Amino acid sequence: MRNRFPGKCYRCGGHVPTGEGHFERPSRRTYEKLELAAIGGRWLIQHADCAIKHRGTNHTYWKKVAANG
Repeated sequence: MRNRFPGKCYRCGGHVPTGEGHFERPSRRTYEKLELAAIGGRWLIQHADCAIKHRGTNHTYWKKVAANG
């Protein structure tokens, strides 16, 4: 199912316009797996291409930001 609202891709950090990505409502386990703190809102959004490219991985944009300071 596609996103109804725009947002920021949690995989690459880019802008995701309405209808051009996927959303998910993560559980606490998902946040732990991605090594993320609860990041505000209840939904994560990613580009459709990022969903395919990073399927089965723990790649997130926030890990890169946290590592850089």
